Amino acid sequence: MKKHILLSTLLSITFYCNSQTIGSWAAKKSLGNDLSARENAGMVSINNKLYILAGNVNYGPKDFTEYNPSTGELNKLQEFPAGNYLNNRILFEVNGKIYTFSAVGFGVSVYDFNTNDWTLVSSIPFSPDSGFVINDIIYLISQSDNDFYAYNPLTNTFSQKANYPGIPNRRQSVAFEINDKGYFGSGRNNGTDCGEENCFTNNFFEYNPLTDIWTTKANLPYATVNAVGIGHNGKGYIGLGEVFGGLNQPSKKSSAWYEYDPNTNNWLQKQNLMNLPSTTSQYGKAASSISKIGSEIFIFGGEIQNDGNFYSDDVFKYDINTNNWHIVDEDLGKNRVNASGFYANGKIYVGSGEDSEVLTDFWEYDINTNQWSKKADLNSIHSDRSCVEINGKGYFVGGISSNISAGSASTQYTDNLVEYDPQTNLWTEKAPFPGGKRSGMVSLAYKGKLYAGLGQNTNGAATSDFYEYDPTLNSWKSLTSSPVAGSYLSYFVLNDAAYILAFLANNPTIVYKYDFNLNTWSTESCPILNGGGIPKGTNQAFIYDGKGYVVNSVDNLTDQLSEFDPTTGVWKKIMNLPSIGHGGTVITSTNGIYFGFGFKNYKIRNTNDWQELRINAGVSDKVGSYETSYNGDCGTGNLESNSNFSIYDEEGDLFISLITGSLTSNICVKVNSIDLNQNFRTLATNFGNGYIENGMFLNKSVLFENNRGMASPDILKLYYTTTELNKLVQDYNNLYSSNKTLQDIKLVQYFENNSNDFDPLNNANFVIYNPTLEAYGNDKYFEISTSFIGGEIYAVILSGSTLGNTSFQNKKISIYPNPSSTILNIQLLDNFSIDKIIITDLTGKKVKEQNGNSTTLNIENLTKGLYFLELFYGDLKLVHKFIKE
Repeated sequence: MKKHILLSTLLSITFYCNSQTIGSWAAKKSLGNDLSARENAGMVSINNKLYILAGNVNYGPKDFTEYNPSTGELNKLQEFPAGNYLNNRILFEVNGKIYTFSAVGFGVSVYDFNTNDWTLVSSIPFSPDSGFVINDIIYLISQSDNDFYAYNPLTNTFSQKANYPGIPNRRQSVAFEINDKGYFGSGRNNGTDCGEENCFTNNFFEYNPLTDIWTTKANLPYATVNAVGIGHNGKGYIGLGEVFGGLNQPSKKSSAWYEYDPNTNNWLQKQNLMNLPSTTSQYGKAASSISKIGSEIFIFGGEIQNDGNFYSDDVFKYDINTNNWHIVDEDLGKNRVNASGFYANGKIYVGSGEDSEVLTDFWEYDINTNQWSKKADLNSIHSDRSCVEINGKGYFVGGISSNISAGSASTQYTDNLVEYDPQTNLWTEKAPFPGGKRSGMVSLAYKGKLYAGLGQNTNGAATSDFYEYDPTLNSWKSLTSSPVAGSYLSYFVLNDAAYILAFLANNPTIVYKYDFNLNTWSTESCPILNGGGIPKGTNQAFIYDGKGYVVNSVDNLTDQLSEFDPTTGVWKKIMNLPSIGHGGTVITSTNGIYFGFGFKNYKIRNTNDWQELRINAGVSDKVGSYETSYNGDCGTGNLESNSNFSIYDEEGDLFISLITGSLTSNICVKVNSIDLNQNFRTLATNFGNGYIENGMFLNKSVLFENNRGMASPDILKLYYTTTELNKLVQDYNNLYSSNKTLQDIKLVQYFENNSNDFDPLNNANFVIYNPTLEAYGNDKYFEISTSFIGGEIYAVILSGSTLGNTSFQNKKISIYPNPSSTILNIQLLDNFSIDKIIITDLTGKKVKEQNGNSTTLNIENLTKGLYFLELFYGDLKLVHKFIKE
C-alpha cells in the first residue's frame, strides 16, 4: 500500500561540492483544518457534531469531514469512493448511519461509523433533488416529472408514492420534516421555457405519509432557488438562496430568513442572516448546507457572489430561541490564495488573502516548534497586498477587495500602507502610497527603505510610477518610473539592484533592472523564459544563497521555478513545482524557504498547505512505499532539460533524484523501502555475467512503472545511508565467508512486463550497472547514466564467480497442494538433497525454517497470502512461490 506521494525538483545551489544539488519538500503543520470553500455539500448532525460530504468548488471534492462546532476540531473520515464527485445536498442520517443518494453512478451509499467506510447498497431509479426523513423512511423529491419516492433502509427498497404537486422537473428545491409530515417547496422550473422571472418558484406543499396525500400550503414569502430549510420543534425554517435579479441579469443571493407555523399556515419573517439586507450583490448565500444541533441551526458554505464561482467556507448558526445569528467560524478551512507575509526574528508572519471572500486573519508561524498562533487581524478587507520586511517589521501596501460590490473601483482598491510590529502585535497605518489606489504592486526592501510602485489602478490600467518610502520619516518621494507598465509582476532584490520580470506570451521575457544607487533602469531579455506565461502573483519570487528565484507557468497544469545567478547573468529553468504556484505565498527565512497556500492542483482551488523547500536534505531511512505525484496521480509531468526531480519521505529526506539531460516526458517512478532489520534477500542466478553467482539485495528498490524509463543523457542518483550499506556488506560477508567492500556494490535492473511486485527473486534477465559511488555528507549515493534506465533497480552484492554446481539451478521439484491451507509437500523430482528449507513473506521476512530431512511443512499458522519457499544446498538456493489459503 502506498504510504506517501511525494515529488520534488532540484535547486542548483552549491552544496557537498555537487555541480547540481537537490531540492525536496517537508510538509509542515497546515494553518487550520483544510476544508475547501464549496457549495452544495451534504451535511447532517449526530451527537452534537456536523458531518460534511463532498459538494462543488469548480471541481468535485469527495472528502467526508467530521466537525465539532463547539471546539473547532475537524477530523477527516473515509472519503467518498466515487470515481467522480457528488454535487448535491442529498444526505440523511437514520439510526446512526449516513445515507447519500445520486443517480450518477453512485446509487445509494451508506457510511458506517463502526467501519469508517462507505458501502454502495443499491442503484437508484431517478435523480433526487431534495428530501426528508419520517419514522426512519427517507422520502425523495425527483428532478424528473413530479415523481416522489420512499426509501426503506431496512429492506433497501424504493417505492413510488403520490406525485408531488405543482411545477414538474423541479430543481434546487427545499424539503424538511415537521411533526411526522413532509414539507417541500421553492426551486427552479426546469421544464418548458419558463422565462427568467417565472423560473423561480415560491409554492409550498405538505405531505402526509399515512394517507400518501399532498396538500397545498401558503406560498413562501419570496420565490427562490438553492435555499435551505429545516424543521424544529413543530415549526419550519427556510431562507437564503437566489432570487430573480432582473431581465438578462444574474440572480441575486439572499440573506432572508423565515419561520413557518403549520398550525396557522403562516410565514413569519425572522432576523436575516447576520442581520444583513435581504438581497444585494454583496451579501447572502445560495446552495449552502444546513443541519441543527439542539435549538441551533448551522449553515455551512455556499455560493456568495452573484457572478458565480465564489464559494464560502464560513459556518454560521441561528439560535431559534433568541432569533439571533452568530459566527461560528469565518474561515473553517483556513485555505486561501494571495496571502502576504514576511520573516522576522525566527518566525514567519502571514495572513489575509482570499478564499472566495477576502480574509483579514493574521498568523505567526514558529519555525522551531512548527506551530501557528493567532495574531491581531489586519485592519483592512483587501487581498493581493505586497509586503516587505524592514528592521523586524512588516510593511503591506496596496491591495484589492472582492468583498466590495463590482463597479465600485474606488473602494475595491486601496492605497494604504500599514506596518505590523510583531513585538507589540499592533497594526499602524502609515502615509498612504502617493501613486493612488492599486493592486498587484511591486514592493522591495533595500537598506532600510521601501521601494514600491507599478501595479493596476482603479481604471484597470497597468502603471509604471515608482517611489521610495522612508519608515523613519514616514514619507514618500518619487523616483524614475519603470520602462514598463505592469501589474502582478515577479521581483526580487540582489546586491544593489532590483529585478522585475515581465512575462510576455510567445515573446522573450523582459527583465527590468533597477539600480538603487543610480536611480536608473536597464532592460535585458531572458530567452530561456520565452512563453513563460503569466506571473503567479505578488509573492512568487525570492532570493536564496545569493541567487534569485521566480515561479513561472509552463501551462495551466505545471509551474516551474527558475533561477538567476548574478555572477554569470544566466537564467535557468530548474524544476517543476509539486503543485500549481498560482496565488501561493513564498517566504524565505534564515532556516529555509517556505511555500504556502495557493492552488494545489487543477482539482483543488485553494489550500492551506505549508511546506519547507529543503536544499540537499539528508538520506531517508524511512520504511514504506513512495512515489512521484503530478496533479494527484503518479508521475513527474514533462521535465525540462537540465532539471531534476526527486523522491523523498515526509521529512524531505531523499531516496532518489533524476537529472534530465534532455526533455523528459511524464513518467511514474516509485520507491519501495523495507525495514533494515529484515533479512536481505539472496538469489543464485545469472545476473548478466554469463554464469551463476550469489547475489544479496539491499532492502530498497526503484521502480519505473510500466517499464517506462530514462534515456541518455539522463542521470539517476540513488541515496543510501552509510548504515544500510555497511550492513549489506557485513551480512554478505558473514553469509558467504567473503571480504566484500562498499566498492563491490552494483546496481541491477530487470523488467517484469507490467506485473511489478517489488521482488527480485522470481525474475531473470538482469542487467548489471557499475555505478559511481559518491559521498553525500555522511552518507552515499550511487550514480548511473546509460542509454536506457527502467524497470526495477536494486543495489546488490555479487559473488563475481561461477558457483561450480550450476546444475543445482536446473533441478526440478514439485510443491503440492498449491494453494494450501494446512500442509505443503515438497517432492524432489531429480536425485538431489537439500540442507534446509526457509519460508519468507513478501517483505523478505523469515516466517518458518526447518532442516531438509523432512519435505512436509505445516503452514496452518501462516496468515493467508503469497509466500516464497527457499531450498538451500550449501550456498546455493532455489526459490518457488506458494499461496496459503
